[in-house]
Order: sequence, then C-alpha cells, then structure tokens
Amino acid sequence: MMSKKASNCAICDNSNRASICAVCVNYRLNEYNSLLKSLKNHRDLLYSKLNELIAAKGKADDQLNWRVRQSEKLTNLKEKLRRSKEQLAQGKVKIERVSHELKVKYGVLKSARGTLEKNRVEKLEKFYPNLICTQSLGHMAITSERLHKQSVVIKQICKLFPQRRVHLDEERRDGSSGQYDLICNARLPRGLDPHSVPSEELAASLGYMVQLLNLVVHNLAAPALHNSGFA
Repeated sequence: MMSKKASNCAICDNSNRASICAVCVNYRLNEYNSLLKSLKNHRDLLYSKLNELIAAKGKADDQLNWRVRQSEKLTNLKEKLRRSKEQLAQGKVKIERVSHELKVKYGVLKSARGTLEKNRVEKLEKFYPNLICTQSLGHMAITSERLHKQSVVIKQICKLFPQRRVHLDEERRDGSSGQYDLICNARLPRGLDPHSVPSEELAASLGYMVQLLNLVVHNLAAPALHNSGFA
C-alpha cells in the first residue's frame, strides 16, 4: 500500500484515519489514478508479450504438426514403395515361371509337331506310294508339255522377228563397220551406245525388240526388266 505523504491538514494527517477533506481526497485520487495508469500500461505490456509468446508457440506448434504430417506421409510413401517392390519382385518371379513353363510347352509342342510330320510322311510313303509316284509323274508330264509348248511358241515368235549377227567388212556411208546384231534386218546398237546406228534404224530395231519382249514375257511369264543392254 502507498504510504501517506505529509499534509498540512491536521485532521487527515493522522495515519489511522482516512482522508476526509476535499484537498486530501483529490490528492489521494490523483495518486491512485497515476498508479492505475502505470499498472494498466504494465498489464498491456504483459498482454503484448503474452500474445507474442502465444503467436510464437502457435507457429512452433504449426511447424511441429507439419513435420509430424510430413513424417507420416513419408512413412506411408516408404511403406507403399516397399509393397510395390515386393509386388514387382513377385511379378518378376511369376513372369519367369510362366515364361519357363511356356518354353517347356513350346518345346513339347515342337517335338510333337515334328513327330506328327514324320509319322505323316512315313504313312504317306507307306500307304500311298503309288499315288505319290503318279502325282510326281503327272507333274513331270505337265512340266514337259509346258516346256515343249513354250519352245514351239518361242520358235514361232522368232520366225516373226528373225535375228542374226553380221560382220560388216566394208565401212558404210554412215561410218559403221564391224559386228552387229540384226532383228528384221534392222541393226541393234552396240551395248549401251545408241549412236552406234542411225536414228531411223535405231527406232525400228528397238520397236521390234519391244514387240518381241512383250510376246516372250507373256508366254514365258518372265520378268520384263533386264540389264543386258540393247542386244
């Protein structure tokens, strides 16, 4: 408690009595008012510090809770990773086992197929030798007849487009001499040189060759493209 200060009032100066005069009462009220203001400021300061401590503790709690949640998430992720690795390992083992079983089955099937093919050939050779021989002879006869007909057709085509090789001893007016291939009496160029014969004769001989090639390809079922030059 505050001690009373000395006062000129003889009545209120007694410490065992309360102030009763207006001057002393106002004086005491001013003192109490100053004390209340000081206490209020001190209380506000303490409240401010308390709020700061509460805010700091809240942040610390939030960080702690965040770390706890992250730790739980990390633990869950590690557990998922462990289970995934286990499932992957089990899947690899299962795939290897199934692959091995399939290889064994394929081997058995291949062996069985080879055995069946061998048995089929043996049975055909044993029970149908005459049929096989007859079919082979028929195939040979058909092939021989086809070749004979092709030969006859080619001879007839060659009669339509007669070909021969000549040797020119004397030089002609166009400056050509030496050995040439003729088709229907028209000279073919030497090798791949189109200037070895006159243009009129070149056009005629190549036209004959194209017609001959079309007929031969159609009857022999042979490819039309070749790389043997003009002759």
